[in-house]
Amino acid sequence: MSVETINGHVLFPHAPNWETEPDWQRSWQTFISDAVAGQESRFGMRDQALTRLDWTVLALDLQERARLEDRMLAAKKSGKACAPHWGRASMLASPVTSTTVTVAATVWPWAVDDYLFLMDDFRNYDARKILTVAGNVLTLTAAVSRTYAAGLQVWPLIYGKFVADSMDGVTSHHGETALGIQELRSPATATVGTMGSAGTGVGGWKVGTTLVVS
Repeated sequence: MSVETINGHVLFPHAPNWETEPDWQRSWQTFISDAVAGQESRFGMRDQALTRLDWTVLALDLQERARLEDRMLAAKKSGKACAPHWGRASMLASPVTSTTVTVAATVWPWAVDDYLFLMDDFRNYDARKILTVAGNVLTLTAAVSRTYAAGLQVWPLIYGKFVADSMDGVTSHHGETALGIQELRSPATATVGTMGSAGTGVGGWKVGTTLVVS
């Protein structure tokens, strides 16, 4: 079967098996990652953390297992995947029928060009790019394909390097597997420029072509 991609990343819409909670990790340190496209991926010290998301999926029937396996094979080939950022949801304050999405008060910093992932109770889903953000009202670049009721959860997408274990067999027709996505680039923006002195000690950094510490 064909698999969906967003910005060149294979989409994994499979919800977690919540008996095993998703695991979130953040890292700032320098490290060398395994090759994705024939070269080492080198990372340096950074102001913004890189996030890793790990979650467990339980395929309940042969159809879902086949979809999951096809996506895993495609992601292992490309090395890149994206998925809803499970555990970082916002709630719909009103039904979504077209391009306007109103979310309840949330601490998640929704931003223009983010992708919004919506899923109903029957696991039908849409992923749409955000055109504008005005408070808790998000305008999408394209209308959703179905109505999403108020009270449903919506998620941002996380992108990165795909990590997965082999699928374990629970019975002859369904199995459980652990999926992971390690960000290669932080979507957050560091503050660049001159910062005011904090007082005694190191006052601030000016980042540009040179590094000046005052």
